[in-house]
Amino acid sequence: MEIMQWVWIVIALLLILVQLLIPNATLLYIAIGALVAALLTLAGFIPLVQIGAFLLFVIIGLLLRPRSRTFATAAAETVFGLERLIGQEGVVVTAIDPERLTGRVRVDNETWKAFSDTGELIPDGTQVMVLALQNDRLRVRPLPNEPLPRRRPFGQD
Repeated sequence: MEIMQWVWIVIALLLILVQLLIPNATLLYIAIGALVAALLTLAGFIPLVQIGAFLLFVIIGLLLRPRSRTFATAAAETVFGLERLIGQEGVVVTAIDPERLTGRVRVDNETWKAFSDTGELIPDGTQVMVLALQNDRLRVRPLPNEPLPRRRPFGQD
C-alpha cells in the first residue's frame, strides 16, 4: 500500500470519530471523500484525481450542511414522555376543587388528575393550560375563555 492511501484512510477515520460527537452530517461527507480518495489511490489514479474527488465530497458536505443542521435541531427539540403535556391546552372534565383535592383534565385525549395553580375552584368545561407535572397530577391554570358548553347525554333533548 502506498503512503498516500494510508493518509486518506487516517483522515477518514479521524473525521468519522469526530462526526460521532457532532449532531450534523457535514464531516461524514468529507470522510466519504477521503475514503473515495483512498480507493482511487489503490486503483492507481494520480494525486490530482484523488484531491479532486476529495474536494467534490467536501463541497457536497458544505452544500448539505444547512439541511443536516435543521434535522439535528428539530430532533434535539422534540420532547418525549410526559413533558410533552407542559404548555398544552386541555379541558376540565371534573371540577378542580382545591379543598377536596379533586379534579380531572383531558389533554390530548387522555384524562389526568389535576390541581389549580391559583388555588381556586375551576368548573368543568373550562379550558386550561398545563403548567407542570407534579407527582401524578397536572398543575393547570384556567385560560381567559368562557367554559365550554356541556353536551347533553344522547337521547335527552
